[in-house]
Amino acid sequence: LSCLLLFLLLLLHLFLECWKHGHCRLVCKDDEDHVLRCENRKRCCVPSHYVTIQPMTIHGILGWTTPTVPTTVQGSQVLNNDKA
Repeated sequence: LSCLLLFLLLLLHLFLECWKHGHCRLVCKDDEDHVLRCENRKRCCVPSHYVTIQPMTIHGILGWTTPTVPTTVQGSQVLNNDKA
């Protein structure tokens, strides 16, 4: 019986901890960052000093991601371009 109790305590301890000494919580503390989800669907809250990668941002707008308004060409301009 004591072995079973010890096993259950160890198993519970494994489920409460996550990546890099983090803890599974509903809400992370101020000095923690959310990295991934635990098996019990809570957040894996990791101390901020373990998360060293800065978030990436896009500097500028890519042409293919920006919707454009189609421009119409006047009929006389088309005729003038055809004659040239």
